[in-house]
Amino acid sequence: MPPGSTANNAAAAAAAPPVPPVRAEGARFRRGTIQTRSAASIGRGLRINSRDSIYRRALAAADLLAGLTVSALLAQSGAPELLIVGVPLAVIGAAKLRGLYDRDANVIEKSTVPEIPSLFALATSITLTAFLTAGIVTGTMATPAQIGLAWVSLTIMLVTTRRLARACAQRLTPPERCLLAGAGARGAALYEGMDHGGSDRVMVGFLDLEHVGPGFASTRALLEAVDRFDPDRVVLVPGGGSSDDVMFVVHDLKESGVKVSYVDSSAWVLGSSVEVDSIDGATLLGMRRFEINRSSALLKRGFDLVGATVMSILTLPLLIAVAIAIKLDSDGPVIYRQRRIGRHGSEFSILKFRSMIDGAHGLRPDLAALDEGANGLFKIANDPRRTRVGRLIRRYSIDELPQLFNVIRGEMSLVGPRPLVPEEDARIEGRFRRRLDLPPGMTGHWQVVGGPRIPIEQMVRLDYLYIANWSLWGDIALLIRTIPIVIGRRGI
Repeated sequence: MPPGSTANNAAAAAAAPPVPPVRAEGARFRRGTIQTRSAASIGRGLRINSRDSIYRRALAAADLLAGLTVSALLAQSGAPELLIVGVPLAVIGAAKLRGLYDRDANVIEKSTVPEIPSLFALATSITLTAFLTAGIVTGTMATPAQIGLAWVSLTIMLVTTRRLARACAQRLTPPERCLLAGAGARGAALYEGMDHGGSDRVMVGFLDLEHVGPGFASTRALLEAVDRFDPDRVVLVPGGGSSDDVMFVVHDLKESGVKVSYVDSSAWVLGSSVEVDSIDGATLLGMRRFEINRSSALLKRGFDLVGATVMSILTLPLLIAVAIAIKLDSDGPVIYRQRRIGRHGSEFSILKFRSMIDGAHGLRPDLAALDEGANGLFKIANDPRRTRVGRLIRRYSIDELPQLFNVIRGEMSLVGPRPLVPEEDARIEGRFRRRLDLPPGMTGHWQVVGGPRIPIEQMVRLDYLYIANWSLWGDIALLIRTIPIVIGRRGI
């Protein structure tokens, strides 16, 4: 196993003795009294800046390549050479103004999906400006088809090339070394989650702030942990303290040359459902009402109807081929119907291609010992009840495609809460039953986070927050994030 592997780093962190707190009776917590710029912090900063620079240059190269798409189309329309050459540079300049080269330096998860709306807006503004300018200079306006082709091409190229650029940068740079400093069980739980996911990071240690003392001692122990484990980033999960304490801790961590990610206790609850307001110097967070309004509901339904219809037409040959294969492989119906709980607690029959032998549900009690689902969600990775065709279609979630007809009928949504069987739904009580305010989805947060492996308590919390923070772009992003999960055959 290589010395820099995640397992080795985690083992080293676990074997190392805890960082002892330093007694400092009578010491006052003042900015600038704890940490000064040392040779170690300067070297650490250079290492971090080198990685960030590789990401920025890779993204700039990707945008330059994408901008050449519009240049090629402008050249065909007879635009001036200066404009043709200037478009790729304009793409890079506009991306810089939108902060699209600086985001990766501030986040742990370096993904292209969150910036797609910004890339869409960038492609729109660059394309329209370029063709309008070309028309004014040459006196010949481009056709709507030419503008539309350039706009779509630039959008697709920006997303695709940026995704490839991040993959290349990740291969050229070592994983980001993360030290988590948290209080008690909450910090430990976050450490476990971060340690088991993401190839672009490695967890080098965990400092439990509950055991090192408050104020000055806690900060001193944290800075000593930075010197010991040499992280690139400190993930700070405070358990208490004033805002001034947090501000000074963050300042001293930055002085030590590391990046800082701060976990706000309210972020999980608020999500994206807030609007920032300012009155007389005070910052207010405006909370959105829980339910989505009528126009948003109609927008979501329209998106579901169009999306499910298009996907049904595109996958029709596959649907027919799978139906024939199931019929030839084993006895029983092609479509398996199961009762699920839908919107507002109403029952409906969910549609799936049959992937198991006929009568498989009656064998569940005999297979209870093989259950791998979390806290009441029955799932078996290598289920002996599956047929030969069933194993193939389950591997790539093809058995779920008939649910597109549930979506068209309004019983389900493309994205939404997890559809539960009645016995699973009966376990959910109280305010979390509001998860049923929207139709269940073919995919959702539960699918992206871990599917049936996550506990049911966490699943219903994700569903609840999904409704509280709903947006159409959120649905599109979840659909995009589901694609690599299905292709990569993650989940059971």
